Amino acid sequence: MQLANINLRDMLDLVSITSSCNDLPKMYQNVLTKMLTLFNSERANFLIVDNASGDLDLNNTFSIGLDQKYAHLFSDYYYKFDPFYAARNSGKIVLTVKDFMQYQKWINLDYYRKFQKIQNIFHQMSIHLVFERKFIGVLALFRSERLSDFSDEEIRIANILAPYLAASIEKIKSMAQMSSELNLYRIEHKFSSIGTVILDGRFQKLYSNEKAEQLYLSEGNKQNTSPQIDKKETNSIFSKIKCECVSLRSIMQDDTNEENPKQDKTYYPIETIYKKQDNNFKISIFAQNNFPMSLGTATYLISIEDINKSSNNEMLILEEKYGLTKREIEIFLLVSKGLTNKEISQKLFISQFTVKNHLKNIYTKIGIKRRTKLVASKI
Repeated sequence: MQLANINLRDMLDLVSITSSCNDLPKMYQNVLTKMLTLFNSERANFLIVDNASGDLDLNNTFSIGLDQKYAHLFSDYYYKFDPFYAARNSGKIVLTVKDFMQYQKWINLDYYRKFQKIQNIFHQMSIHLVFERKFIGVLALFRSERLSDFSDEEIRIANILAPYLAASIEKIKSMAQMSSELNLYRIEHKFSSIGTVILDGRFQKLYSNEKAEQLYLSEGNKQNTSPQIDKKETNSIFSKIKCECVSLRSIMQDDTNEENPKQDKTYYPIETIYKKQDNNFKISIFAQNNFPMSLGTATYLISIEDINKSSNNEMLILEEKYGLTKREIEIFLLVSKGLTNKEISQKLFISQFTVKNHLKNIYTKIGIKRRTKLVASKI
Protein backbone atom coordinates (compact mmCIF):
# COMPACT_ATOMS: atom_id res chain seq x y z
CA MET A 1 0.00 0.00 0.00
CA GLN A 2 1.33 3.42 -0.94
CA LEU A 3 1.61 5.82 2.00
CA ALA A 4 0.09 9.21 1.24
CA ASN A 5 2.42 12.09 2.15
CA ILE A 6 4.70 9.69 4.05
CA ASN A 7 8.11 8.87 2.61
CA LEU A 8 9.06 5.27 3.36
CA ARG A 9 12.74 6.16 3.35
CA ASP A 10 12.09 8.76 6.06
CA MET A 11 10.42 6.08 8.16
CA LEU A 12 13.41 3.76 7.75
CA ASP A 13 15.77 6.63 8.61
CA LEU A 14 13.81 7.28 11.80
CA VAL A 15 14.02 3.64 12.86
CA SER A 16 17.75 3.69 12.08
CA ILE A 17 18.27 6.79 14.25
CA THR A 18 16.53 5.26 17.24
CA SER A 19 18.29 1.89 17.01
CA SER A 20 21.85 3.14 16.44
CA CYS A 21 22.12 6.17 18.74
CA ASN A 22 23.48 5.70 22.28
CA ASP A 23 23.11 9.32 23.41
CA LEU A 24 19.60 9.97 24.69
CA PRO A 25 19.44 13.80 24.42
CA LYS A 26 20.95 13.60 20.93
CA MET A 27 18.45 10.93 19.95
CA TYR A 28 15.55 13.07 21.20
CA GLN A 29 16.67 15.98 19.05
CA ASN A 30 17.29 13.82 15.99
CA VAL A 31 13.94 12.06 16.36
CA LEU A 32 12.05 15.33 16.81
CA THR A 33 13.72 16.78 13.72
CA LYS A 34 12.86 13.71 11.65
CA MET A 35 9.29 13.59 12.99
CA LEU A 36 8.72 17.21 11.96
CA THR A 37 9.60 16.26 8.41
CA LEU A 38 7.82 12.95 8.43
CA PHE A 39 4.53 14.37 9.71
CA ASN A 40 4.77 17.84 8.16
CA SER A 41 4.63 19.56 11.55
CA GLU A 42 5.99 22.89 12.76
CA ARG A 43 6.71 22.17 16.40
CA ALA A 44 7.41 19.13 18.54
CA ASN A 45 8.39 18.11 22.04
CA PHE A 46 9.27 15.12 24.22
CA LEU A 47 7.91 14.76 27.74
CA ILE A 48 9.93 12.21 29.70
CA VAL A 49 8.72 10.01 32.55
CA ASP A 50 10.39 10.55 35.91
CA ASN A 51 11.78 7.23 37.18
CA ALA A 52 10.93 7.96 40.81
CA SER A 53 7.28 8.94 40.38
CA GLY A 54 6.49 6.94 37.24
CA ASP A 55 4.70 9.98 35.82
CA LEU A 56 5.66 12.62 33.28
CA ASP A 57 8.36 15.02 34.46
CA LEU A 58 7.09 18.39 33.27
CA ASN A 59 10.48 19.97 33.92
CA ASN A 60 12.36 17.47 31.78
CA THR A 61 11.43 18.20 28.17
CA PHE A 62 13.09 18.37 24.77
CA SER A 63 11.47 20.55 22.12
CA ILE A 64 11.86 22.14 18.70
CA GLY A 65 10.04 25.33 17.70
CA LEU A 66 8.53 25.94 21.14
CA ASP A 67 9.31 28.93 23.36
CA GLN A 68 10.69 27.76 26.72
CA LYS A 69 8.64 30.33 28.62
CA TYR A 70 5.49 28.46 27.56
CA ALA A 71 7.05 25.20 28.71
CA HIS A 72 7.43 26.76 32.16
CA LEU A 73 3.86 28.08 32.07
CA PHE A 74 2.65 24.62 31.17
CA SER A 75 4.55 22.88 33.98
CA ASP A 76 3.48 25.51 36.53
CA TYR A 77 -0.18 25.87 35.64
CA TYR A 78 -1.68 24.96 32.27
CA TYR A 79 -1.06 21.21 32.45
CA LYS A 80 -4.11 21.05 34.74
CA PHE A 81 -6.37 21.99 31.83
CA ASP A 82 -4.71 20.07 28.99
CA PRO A 83 -6.96 17.18 27.84
CA PHE A 84 -3.94 15.43 26.31
CA TYR A 85 -2.11 15.48 29.64
CA ALA A 86 -5.20 14.23 31.45
CA ALA A 87 -5.36 11.28 29.03
CA ARG A 88 -1.71 10.28 29.43
CA ASN A 89 -2.72 7.01 31.12
CA SER A 90 -5.68 6.28 28.86
CA GLY A 91 -3.98 3.28 27.27
CA LYS A 92 -4.34 4.69 23.76
CA ILE A 93 -1.08 5.10 21.87
CA VAL A 94 -1.94 8.02 19.56
CA LEU A 95 -4.33 10.86 20.37
CA THR A 96 -5.46 13.89 18.37
CA VAL A 97 -7.92 16.68 19.13
CA LYS A 98 -10.75 14.70 17.50
CA ASP A 99 -10.36 11.99 20.15
CA PHE A 100 -11.61 14.47 22.73
CA MET A 101 -14.06 16.80 20.98
CA GLN A 102 -15.05 18.57 17.79
CA TYR A 103 -12.88 21.52 16.77
CA GLN A 104 -15.74 23.97 17.41
CA LYS A 105 -15.64 22.99 21.07
CA TRP A 106 -11.83 22.88 21.08
CA ILE A 107 -11.41 26.51 20.01
CA ASN A 108 -13.79 27.62 22.76
CA LEU A 109 -11.75 26.01 25.54
CA ASP A 110 -9.98 28.45 27.82
CA TYR A 111 -6.92 26.21 27.56
CA TYR A 112 -6.84 26.63 23.78
CA ARG A 113 -7.62 30.36 23.75
CA LYS A 114 -5.23 31.34 26.55
CA PHE A 115 -2.38 28.93 25.91
CA GLN A 116 -2.39 27.08 22.57
CA LYS A 117 -3.68 29.86 20.32
CA ILE A 118 -1.03 32.40 21.38
CA GLN A 119 1.62 29.86 20.34
CA ASN A 120 -0.08 29.46 16.94
CA ILE A 121 -0.94 25.83 17.74
CA PHE A 122 -4.19 24.47 16.36
CA HIS A 123 -3.67 20.73 15.64
CA GLN A 124 -1.95 18.31 17.97
CA MET A 125 -1.00 14.65 17.85
CA SER A 126 0.41 12.97 20.97
CA ILE A 127 2.24 9.66 20.70
CA HIS A 128 2.43 7.69 23.94
CA LEU A 129 5.58 5.59 24.24
CA VAL A 130 5.16 2.34 26.17
CA PHE A 131 7.69 -0.48 26.52
CA GLU A 132 6.50 -3.77 28.02
CA ARG A 133 3.63 -1.96 29.75
CA LYS A 134 6.04 0.60 31.17
CA PHE A 135 5.19 4.24 30.37
CA ILE A 136 8.31 5.89 28.85
CA GLY A 137 7.09 9.31 27.73
CA VAL A 138 5.07 11.31 25.22
CA LEU A 139 6.10 12.76 21.88
CA ALA A 140 3.80 15.58 20.73
CA LEU A 141 3.58 17.16 17.26
CA PHE A 142 1.91 20.50 16.59
CA ARG A 143 0.54 22.28 13.51
CA SER A 144 -0.87 25.74 13.01
CA GLU A 145 -4.35 26.40 11.61
CA ARG A 146 -2.98 26.99 8.10
CA LEU A 147 -2.15 23.26 7.87
CA SER A 148 -4.63 20.39 7.74
CA ASP A 149 -5.37 18.07 10.64
CA PHE A 150 -3.40 14.83 11.13
CA SER A 151 -4.84 12.21 8.78
CA ASP A 152 -5.91 8.67 9.62
CA GLU A 153 -2.91 7.43 7.66
CA GLU A 154 -0.53 9.57 9.69
CA ILE A 155 -2.11 8.29 12.89
CA ARG A 156 -1.62 4.73 11.67
CA ILE A 157 2.05 5.39 10.91
CA ALA A 158 2.51 6.95 14.37
CA ASN A 159 1.08 3.78 15.91
CA ILE A 160 3.59 1.71 13.93
CA LEU A 161 6.58 3.84 14.94
CA ALA A 162 5.72 4.20 18.65
CA PRO A 163 7.00 0.76 19.80
CA TYR A 164 10.35 1.30 18.05
CA LEU A 165 10.81 4.67 19.71
CA ALA A 166 9.88 3.32 23.15
CA ALA A 167 12.19 0.29 22.88
CA SER A 168 15.14 2.44 21.77
CA ILE A 169 14.71 4.92 24.62
CA GLU A 170 14.45 2.13 27.18
CA LYS A 171 17.57 0.46 25.75
CA ILE A 172 19.67 3.61 26.12
CA LYS A 173 18.33 4.30 29.63
CA SER A 174 19.10 0.73 30.72
CA MET A 175 22.64 0.88 29.35
CA ALA A 176 23.30 4.18 31.14
CA GLN A 177 21.87 2.84 34.40
CA MET A 178 23.99 -0.32 34.19
CA SER A 179 27.11 1.75 33.54
CA SER A 180 26.31 4.00 36.50
CA GLU A 181 25.66 1.11 38.89
CA LEU A 182 28.88 -0.61 37.82
CA ASN A 183 30.94 2.53 38.44
CA LEU A 184 29.37 3.05 41.86
CA TYR A 185 29.91 -0.63 42.70
CA ARG A 186 33.61 -0.25 41.94
CA ILE A 187 33.81 2.87 44.09
CA GLU A 188 32.01 1.24 47.00
CA HIS A 189 34.45 -1.67 47.11
CA LYS A 190 37.39 0.68 47.54
CA PHE A 191 36.07 1.56 50.99
CA SER A 192 35.50 -0.41 54.18
CA SER A 193 31.92 0.77 54.37
CA ILE A 194 29.63 -0.23 57.19
CA GLY A 195 26.75 1.67 55.64
CA THR A 196 25.75 2.27 52.04
CA VAL A 197 22.98 4.47 50.64
CA ILE A 198 22.13 5.08 46.99
CA LEU A 199 19.93 8.07 46.12
CA ASP A 200 18.41 9.10 42.80
CA GLY A 201 18.65 12.56 41.28
CA ARG A 202 15.91 13.87 43.56
CA PHE A 203 17.50 12.43 46.72
CA GLN A 204 14.98 9.61 47.02
CA LYS A 205 16.40 6.37 48.41
CA LEU A 206 16.99 3.61 45.90
CA TYR A 207 18.89 1.35 48.29
CA SER A 208 20.30 1.30 51.82
CA ASN A 209 21.63 -1.44 54.07
CA GLU A 210 20.63 -1.94 57.71
CA LYS A 211 23.47 0.10 59.21
CA ALA A 212 22.78 3.01 56.90
CA GLU A 213 19.14 2.93 57.94
CA GLN A 214 20.23 3.34 61.55
CA LEU A 215 22.77 6.10 60.95
CA TYR A 216 21.25 7.96 58.05
CA LEU A 217 17.56 7.48 57.48
CA SER A 218 16.61 7.44 61.17
CA GLU A 219 17.66 11.08 61.40
CA GLY A 220 16.42 12.38 58.06
CA ASN A 221 12.95 13.11 56.83
CA LYS A 222 12.32 10.24 54.42
CA GLN A 223 9.58 12.13 52.63
CA ASN A 224 11.54 15.34 52.13
CA THR A 225 13.14 15.16 48.68
CA SER A 226 13.58 18.91 48.25
CA PRO A 227 17.14 20.20 47.81
CA GLN A 228 16.30 22.87 50.41
CA ILE A 229 17.49 22.19 53.94
CA ASP A 230 14.88 22.17 56.67
CA LYS A 231 15.93 24.10 59.80
CA LYS A 232 15.06 21.07 61.91
CA GLU A 233 17.63 19.05 59.95
CA THR A 234 20.50 21.51 60.29
CA ASN A 235 22.60 19.39 62.67
CA SER A 236 21.68 15.97 61.28
CA ILE A 237 23.78 13.73 59.10
CA PHE A 238 20.91 13.83 56.61
CA SER A 239 21.30 17.59 56.09
CA LYS A 240 25.07 17.31 55.67
CA ILE A 241 24.65 14.66 53.00
CA LYS A 242 21.94 16.63 51.25
CA CYS A 243 24.12 19.76 51.19
CA GLU A 244 26.93 17.78 49.55
CA CYS A 245 24.51 16.34 46.99
CA VAL A 246 23.20 19.80 46.16
CA SER A 247 26.78 20.97 45.69
CA LEU A 248 27.49 18.05 43.36
CA ARG A 249 24.33 18.77 41.40
CA SER A 250 25.64 22.28 40.78
CA ILE A 251 28.95 20.88 39.51
CA MET A 252 27.11 18.48 37.20
CA GLN A 253 24.89 21.29 35.93
CA ASP A 254 28.01 23.24 34.94
CA ASP A 255 29.32 20.16 33.16
CA THR A 256 26.11 19.64 31.16
CA ASN A 257 26.37 23.24 29.97
CA GLU A 258 29.76 22.55 28.40
CA GLU A 259 29.85 22.28 24.63
CA ASN A 260 31.18 18.70 24.78
CA PRO A 261 30.36 17.32 28.24
CA LYS A 262 32.23 14.25 29.41
CA GLN A 263 30.24 11.05 29.57
CA ASP A 264 29.65 8.87 32.65
CA LYS A 265 31.56 11.27 34.88
CA THR A 266 31.97 10.44 38.56
CA TYR A 267 32.31 13.37 40.95
CA TYR A 268 34.20 13.16 44.25
CA PRO A 269 33.23 15.68 46.92
CA ILE A 270 35.14 16.45 50.11
CA GLU A 271 34.66 13.78 52.73
CA THR A 272 32.71 14.71 55.84
CA ILE A 273 33.39 13.57 59.40
CA TYR A 274 30.22 13.06 61.43
CA LYS A 275 30.24 12.38 65.17
CA LYS A 276 27.44 10.40 66.79
CA GLN A 277 27.73 9.66 70.50
CA ASP A 278 31.23 8.17 71.01
CA ASN A 279 31.82 7.16 67.40
CA ASN A 280 33.22 9.06 64.44
CA PHE A 281 31.94 8.27 60.96
CA LYS A 282 33.46 9.29 57.64
CA ILE A 283 30.83 10.08 55.02
CA SER A 284 31.99 9.86 51.40
CA ILE A 285 29.55 10.95 48.71
CA PHE A 286 29.93 10.21 45.01
CA ALA A 287 27.68 11.36 42.19
CA GLN A 288 27.43 9.54 38.90
CA ASN A 289 26.15 11.83 36.16
CA ASN A 290 24.28 9.34 34.04
CA PHE A 291 25.04 10.65 30.59
CA PRO A 292 23.29 10.47 28.22
CA MET A 293 20.58 10.89 30.81
CA SER A 294 19.40 14.01 32.58
CA LEU A 295 20.43 15.42 35.95
CA GLY A 296 17.14 14.16 37.30
CA THR A 297 18.42 10.62 36.89
CA ALA A 298 21.86 11.14 38.38
CA THR A 299 22.82 8.64 41.08
CA TYR A 300 24.44 9.40 44.44
CA LEU A 301 26.40 6.85 46.45
CA ILE A 302 26.87 7.54 50.16
CA SER A 303 29.55 5.43 51.84
CA ILE A 304 29.62 5.47 55.66
CA GLU A 305 32.80 4.29 57.40
CA ASP A 306 33.40 3.81 61.11
CA ILE A 307 36.72 5.64 61.50
CA ASN A 308 37.57 4.05 64.84
CA LYS A 309 36.82 0.53 63.63
CA SER A 310 38.54 0.83 60.25
CA SER A 311 41.65 2.42 61.80
CA ASN A 312 41.91 -0.27 64.48
CA ASN A 313 41.53 -3.03 61.87
CA GLU A 314 44.20 -1.47 59.68
CA MET A 315 46.65 -1.13 62.57
CA LEU A 316 46.03 -4.76 63.57
CA ILE A 317 46.80 -5.98 60.06
CA LEU A 318 49.97 -3.87 59.86
CA GLU A 319 51.17 -5.25 63.18
CA GLU A 320 50.21 -8.92 62.86
CA LYS A 321 50.61 -9.53 59.11
CA TYR A 322 53.61 -7.34 58.34
CA GLY A 323 55.26 -7.04 61.75
CA LEU A 324 55.39 -3.26 61.77
CA THR A 325 56.31 -1.54 65.01
CA LYS A 326 54.06 1.09 66.60
CA ARG A 327 56.24 3.91 65.22
CA GLU A 328 56.31 2.34 61.74
CA ILE A 329 52.51 2.06 61.80
CA GLU A 330 52.26 5.76 62.71
CA ILE A 331 54.49 6.69 59.79
CA PHE A 332 52.67 4.34 57.41
CA LEU A 333 49.31 5.95 58.23
CA LEU A 334 50.69 9.47 57.83
CA VAL A 335 52.25 8.63 54.45
CA SER A 336 48.93 7.11 53.39
CA LYS A 337 47.30 10.46 54.14
CA GLY A 338 49.78 12.17 51.80
CA LEU A 339 52.13 13.79 54.34
CA THR A 340 55.73 14.48 53.28
CA ASN A 341 58.78 13.34 55.25
CA LYS A 342 59.24 16.86 56.56
CA GLU A 343 55.62 17.06 57.73
CA ILE A 344 55.88 13.64 59.39
CA SER A 345 59.09 14.59 61.20
CA GLN A 346 57.45 17.75 62.52
CA LYS A 347 54.32 15.91 63.60
CA LEU A 348 56.18 13.10 65.40
CA PHE A 349 59.10 15.28 66.63
CA ILE A 350 61.73 13.14 64.95
CA SER A 351 64.33 13.91 62.27
CA GLN A 352 63.72 13.42 58.55
CA PHE A 353 66.65 10.96 58.56
CA THR A 354 64.78 8.83 61.12
CA VAL A 355 61.62 9.00 59.00
CA LYS A 356 63.57 7.75 55.96
CA ASN A 357 65.00 4.83 57.95
CA HIS A 358 61.55 3.83 59.16
CA LEU A 359 60.23 4.00 55.58
CA LYS A 360 63.00 1.68 54.37
CA ASN A 361 61.97 -0.86 57.01
CA ILE A 362 58.29 -0.45 56.05
CA TYR A 363 59.07 -0.99 52.35
CA THR A 364 61.00 -4.16 53.15
CA LYS A 365 58.35 -5.63 55.45
CA ILE A 366 55.40 -4.87 53.17
CA GLY A 367 57.30 -5.78 49.99
CA ILE A 368 57.16 -2.54 48.01
CA LYS A 369 59.89 -0.35 46.54
CA ARG A 370 58.37 3.09 46.03
CA ARG A 371 56.51 5.63 48.13
CA THR A 372 53.74 5.92 45.53
CA LYS A 373 52.96 2.24 46.02
CA LEU A 374 52.73 2.81 49.76
CA VAL A 375 50.32 5.74 49.34
CA ALA A 376 48.14 3.71 46.94
CA SER A 377 48.24 0.49 48.98
CA LYS A 378 44.98 -0.87 50.42
CA ILE A 379 45.62 -2.93 53.54
